[in-house]
Amino acid sequence: LEEILGSDVVRRTGSIRLAGVPGAPVELADSEDCDALAQCLRENDIAVEQYSSELGRGIFLPDDAVMNPARRALGLASILAGRARLYENTPATAIEPGAVTTPSGVIRCGLVLVAVDGRLEQVLPQLDGRVRTARLQMLATSPVTPRRLPCPVYGRWGYDYAQQDASGRLYVGGGRDLFVDDEWTPSDEPTAQVQDYIESVATSFAGESFSVVARWAASVGFTADGRPLCTVVDDTVVAFGGYNGTGNLVGPVTARAAVALGLDGIAVPQYLSS
Repeated sequence: LEEILGSDVVRRTGSIRLAGVPGAPVELADSEDCDALAQCLRENDIAVEQYSSELGRGIFLPDDAVMNPARRALGLASILAGRARLYENTPATAIEPGAVTTPSGVIRCGLVLVAVDGRLEQVLPQLDGRVRTARLQMLATSPVTPRRLPCPVYGRWGYDYAQQDASGRLYVGGGRDLFVDDEWTPSDEPTAQVQDYIESVATSFAGESFSVVARWAASVGFTADGRPLCTVVDDTVVAFGGYNGTGNLVGPVTARAAVALGLDGIAVPQYLSS
């Protein structure tokens, strides 16, 4: 993606995985988790370094990158101009072999790819039980000290996360595991209990006072075995999703597998669930 879209869209900033969250005592289990992850990365030839700063201790992945998903989508669409068209505000009200119904008409085609992560089991009830929707919540802060976070930072086993933009604003999310029964839901409305927790996490990451300027939530898909779903659900209909919270990387990988399956009949790789 970096080669295709350029370093303005895909920026290699690296990422930090902390043992715990900034300012909190480091639990032995958190430290052991970071060590185990570092060992696994090294065994798979992925660059990893030990990390220690005022934010805390953990590991640094120098080759990791950040990107704006909207810019990625628009960039890919512009490259394919003349061969593909991108339509916004065109919901699919029905999906069947060879046809997708929308409020403006029916699109007929030889192959339908259903590229949905969260709520995939609602779009295609055939997949109910194979993929499950969870709610992820976030907030944005007013600007804090610039470069407080040099790159995306993950804490507490990766359940909490934050990054900072050029203006100094923090974007912070997490806490789903602490309210797990409530967060298995197709609802995308923020809740007070999770937002209160995220605000406390934001305080740890910011290291100073701030105001919250936005709150939101989104639906993501999870599978029981942790492998993304890529499968034929009907004649000429292939669905993929259930990225287990890692869609920026796993989504394009799964999409390529879905195209290979749908167009050429190439079997789904073992690292995906068929």
